[in-house]
Parts: sequence; C-alpha cells; structure tokens
Amino acid sequence: MSSSPSVVVDSEISAVTVFSRGAEVTRQAEVRPINGRFPDWVSVEGLPLSLDDSSIRAAVSGPDAPTAAEVHLALDVPSPDARLPPPRDDDLEAAEGELRAARREVELLERDLVLLDELNLKSRPPAAEGEPPRPSPLTARLDLVAFREARARKLLDALAKARQGAEAAAEALAVIQEAIARASTARQPHPHELRKTAVVRLRAPSTPAAEPAQLRLSYLVSGARWSPSYVVRLEPDLSRAEVQVRALVRQLTGEDWSQVALSLSTAAPERWSEVPELKALRIGRAQPRPRPSWRPPPAGTEALFASFDARVPSRPPDATAEVELSAILEEAPAPLAASIASAAQTGSMMMSPPELDADEEDPIQELPDVTLGVFGGGLAGAAPEAMLSGIAQETLEAAPPPAPKMAKRSSMPAAPAGMARARRRAPARGGGGPPAPSALPVPELDARLSHLGNLKMPGPHEPRRGLLTAMSRIEVSTRWLVEEKVSVVRALWSQVKAQRRHIASFESQSPSPGHCFAETHDGFDYTFVASHPSSVLSDGADHLIVLKTHACPARPRYVCVPRETQDVFRIVNIENPEEAPLLRAPIDVYVGDEYMLTADGRSTPPGGTLELGLGVEQGLKVARNTRFEEQSSGLIRGSLEIAHEIQVELRSNLDQAARCEVRERLPVPRKDLEDDIKVQVESVEPPWKPFEEASSPLHGGHVWTVEVPAGESRTLFARYTIRIPSGQELVGGNRREA
Repeated sequence: MSSSPSVVVDSEISAVTVFSRGAEVTRQAEVRPINGRFPDWVSVEGLPLSLDDSSIRAAVSGPDAPTAAEVHLALDVPSPDARLPPPRDDDLEAAEGELRAARREVELLERDLVLLDELNLKSRPPAAEGEPPRPSPLTARLDLVAFREARARKLLDALAKARQGAEAAAEALAVIQEAIARASTARQPHPHELRKTAVVRLRAPSTPAAEPAQLRLSYLVSGARWSPSYVVRLEPDLSRAEVQVRALVRQLTGEDWSQVALSLSTAAPERWSEVPELKALRIGRAQPRPRPSWRPPPAGTEALFASFDARVPSRPPDATAEVELSAILEEAPAPLAASIASAAQTGSMMMSPPELDADEEDPIQELPDVTLGVFGGGLAGAAPEAMLSGIAQETLEAAPPPAPKMAKRSSMPAAPAGMARARRRAPARGGGGPPAPSALPVPELDARLSHLGNLKMPGPHEPRRGLLTAMSRIEVSTRWLVEEKVSVVRALWSQVKAQRRHIASFESQSPSPGHCFAETHDGFDYTFVASHPSSVLSDGADHLIVLKTHACPARPRYVCVPRETQDVFRIVNIENPEEAPLLRAPIDVYVGDEYMLTADGRSTPPGGTLELGLGVEQGLKVARNTRFEEQSSGLIRGSLEIAHEIQVELRSNLDQAARCEVRERLPVPRKDLEDDIKVQVESVEPPWKPFEEASSPLHGGHVWTVEVPAGESRTLFARYTIRIPSGQELVGGNRREA
C-alpha cells in the first residue's frame, strides 16, 4: 500500500441479492476530487465481519472517473455513525439497576422479619422448692408484645410494596429485553469491537477532474435466507384471480438493508463442481507406485528471472539488511537484540535452545548458521504489517503457531544447540559425561530440508532465488517478532470466528411453520426481483416482502365422485403469470374479501397451470341411484347376466353456470384369471371419456364433463352388463354394487 493516507468516504447499501444461503450486497459511495485530482486511496468503513474476503469487488463510474486498481480488506474499528443506535442501551442498564435495588430491599425486609421472629418472650424461671414464684413484669411483657405486633405490621406492609416494586421492575426489564431482542443488530460498535474496512486504490486519469465519481463496492455475506410465499385473491364468480408473489426474508448480517433494490435467487453463490476425470485404462502387469523421494531442484531457474532483472534494477542487499535490522532491534527484547547485533557483526549467531521435553524434537537443531546478509530479505519489515492488515482470514488461520519461548538469561555462556540437545538425551550413566562436539554427526542436506516449516523462498534480489532454502537459526529465532503481532491479530480475529459461529447457528434454524427455504427448480436457478425498494432489518426475524402482483384469468371447475361421496369439490385452475416457476410454498387463498384456506402449493413451471382446491361447494347437489337385474342366457353352457343402470342427478343453486366433472368407475376383470368374465357397456348418455388418475393407476375409470346452467339440473345415465359363466361365483358372493 502507498504511504499516503486514505480518504474515508460514506457509503450506503443500494442493492441486495439474497441467495439460498447468504447474500450479495452492493454499496454506493461518492468520491470527490481534491484540487482536480482524485485521492490515491479511499476507505469504506463499517463492513460486516461476515463478509467473504475473496468476494470483494470494486468499480468506479462517472465522467473522467479513475480506475479501481486494487482493493484490500483490513480489520478496524470504524468511526461512529450518527445514523446507528449507540452500542449500549441506557434504558436496559437503568432497568437492571432498578431490579437489583428492588430485590435487595425485599431481601433486607425479609431478614428483618426473621430477626423479629427471634425476639420471643422468655418464660418465668421455676422457683425453688418451698419458695414463692419469682416476680414477672407484666407491663414490660405487654409492651414487648405490642412492639412486635406494630413492627411486624409495618414490615409486612413494606415487604408487600417492595415485592410489588420488584415485580414491576422485572416486567419493565422483560419488556426492554424483548424490544432489544427484536431490534436490529446494526448498531455502533464498542471500542473493542471490530468491523472490516475496504481500502481501494484509485488510478486517476491524467486530465484534471471536476465532477465526483461513483464507487460501487460489492461483496458476499453470510447470515441471510428467504422463503417463498404466495397469495391468490379470487373474484366471487372465480373468473379472475390476482396472484401476489411474496417472500419471507430473514438476515443477521450486522447491517440493515434500508430501501434497497432487493432480488431473491434460488442459486447458491458458491457451489463446488468437479469436472469428471477420465482415467486411463492400461492392459499389462501391475507396477508398484513410485515412492516419493527428494529430487534435486530443476536447472534453469535463473532464466525465469531474466525479464525481472531487465526491468527492475538490482538493489544492494546491505541497505535492506540495515533497514530491517534496525526495525528488529527496536522491537526485540534486550537479550535477543544483543544476539542479533552480535550476529550482524560476526556473521553468525548461537543462541541457547528453548527448554524442551525429552521426547520433543528441536525444529532448529540441525539448521546451519548463516550470515545476516542471507536473512536480509523479507521478514522483519513488511511481514508484520502485512499480517496486521487482515487481508484474508486464511492468511491468519494458516499462520504458523507461536514460536517457543526463549530460554531465560544465564551468566553461563550458551552452548551449541547440538551439545545441549545431546546432553538432554544422554542416558543416565555413572561418571559419564556429554559426548565431545566433534563426535556429533554432521547433518546432511535431506535432514535440513525435512523441516518444512523452516523453509522459505528467497526474494528476487537474494541468493538462491527460485529455490526453497532452509532458514537460519537467526531467522527462526526472530520469527517471534511476527508471531507476537500475529497473536494479537488472532485475539482480535476471535471476534470474527464468534460472529461466524453465531451466523452458522442462525442459518441452521428451521423456516417458519408451513414454509420452506428457496430451492432450485428442476436443476435451473431463477431470480425474483422486487418491483419496489424494500427494507430488511438485521434482527434474525422474518420480514414479509411483496415482490410482484399479477392479474390473470381463472377457470373454475367442480369435481364429484358420487360413488364415494355426495360432496362436490370446487377447483380453480390458474396459469402461471410469472416467467419463472412458482416454487413450492404455502398459498393463502381469498374469495372476495373472505379468507378461505392456506394450500400447500406445488412447484409450477413457467407456462404451467396451478390447481387449487377450495373445498366443498354447497351450491351444487348430487344424487346417485343404481338398479340391477339378473337373467340367464345361452343354451348349452348357460351364463348369468347382471344388468346395471346408473343414474346421477346434478342440481345447481349457483348464480352462474358450473362446469362439472362426474367420475365413475366400472368393474374390470383380472387378466389371465377372469378372462371368461365379460363387462359390456350398453349405453351412456351423455357420452363419457376414459379417466386415468395422474398420481396413481386407475382401471375402469370414466368421467362425464357437463355444463350445469344456473338454477337447473342435469341427469346422467349409464347401463352396462356383467356376464359370468354358469357354475362360477365371485369370491364372497356375486357383488352387485360396491
């Protein structure tokens, strides 16, 4: 980042797209030029902690507008926002104080009553044998009884008032707590609380600018979900309908969405998809897999830096080393600073190893000593500041664990690491001492490179660039300079983790009763755009949002199955007015101004038909009468013929004509078992059609579709004959009518 300070700009949320989980928030900010030039860096403060760092995007628009070159994220405490409520609620604290005082008063009065009960009259002591009873002061006893009664009456009255005051204080506190629980979580942060800040670098045009530019910032946040919902309002004659597309939106992102352009999508903002891998098929003898082993670095790595060396001038390593050395010496404690200064002069540094257990490996035991010049590349100066910027969560979570604490200062000279390590591991022998330094094994290259946590990639101006190099003892030892700052950032980052755990718990909650969260329809995702600006508070509660309202025609029809029941059911068919599907959601149905019911709506594709059942229609009556007769037929092999007649009468008391479907079913012989049983339809008036149930198989079904005029009736007639060979019967008898 540039050394020039950034300019803080005010921003407002202009648009939000809520996905199946999470949301994309778009902020707008105005950047004004100063003396005809835009600032190099601008900051947008107060972003939520649930922001996904990898999703941040920035763009600038306007005449002579600069270009957004890069954007970074940092953890910061933003400036107070006058539009947000204060971080603490004074009314809540006052109510809690009143409740504590009232309960304390009740406790004191109850204790006084206990002490008053202990104030009892002493009985007259028994007199000695042959002596008269001892005198008892009656006046004093009466005064004590009167005092106890008066004091008890006063304490009981005060206790009753104190208990009433405590109950009133508890009720007042409960009201305030409930209001706070329902209130938005968007508020000013405490002095110790963090928010995220977006720092955008602007690349200004060469010409001077006079008009402000618009900065658009978009990012993904967690803690937002939505459920679809619909309302259908039908006219009394069921000829037209008004379909209202609604949604229940809940969010706990930490910022309110006030009058924003709201869109709802069934898609997932981040969905992992793997490309199928076509594996090779080999015919032959199986070969063992090669064992991983150390390989020498590839040749020609210097050629990779040819373009870099041609465009970037080389810099003297000593100047960088001096700058980084001074930064280290300022922050390091006295023992380590003395060791680093000595290493800068002598070219190497031996330090006392940390106190380790007998079974703990020393990560820097076998690393060679190198000069500070090799180290002078990229640890002390830029790394701590980069870690403190909080650019990404993964950077903080992937940071190495804190280095072990350094050994305490001692007046004895420090021994080499190898000697100290061998001394701790030597077995207890009588008179035995530590081995000589010359007897220690000399480490090989593979052993030094086996400590992956102590490898580094040198910078482009350092020796062995492009190759992994083992860090020296001084580099590993001074790593704590970065780790101390990283530990502070980790402590601050715990707030981010706590917020994300809270949001994960919020997203795992169930939807409202009768609702379901938005989901993909037939493998396709759709977006529903609200027709007007909407507001959703960050309180975790459901907020009803009306997206659109469509007027469309409706087709009523009436269905009855007189064989099963005499009720006539009312059904309305409505074509989907949306270019997107109607998702699975509850549908509130109104006829006129009267609420009818809440139906469980199924997914309806674009251009499909929504079918709603409205219950029993009392204005239509149906009656079914049957008649049958038996007769024998045939000369040689006689058979039994059973003739059936079905008569159905429909009567309408409605004010308009009704289109009715009357469903009937004929018996069907079983295949391969009852082939000699015949069912023959003699006559049907008016004609009917075969009927098959879409949800389950139905055999022998037929349906009449008739128009019944208002105030009139229609009669339906059908005759069929069942022919059964003589000598056969149906199991359980010849059933005439089921």
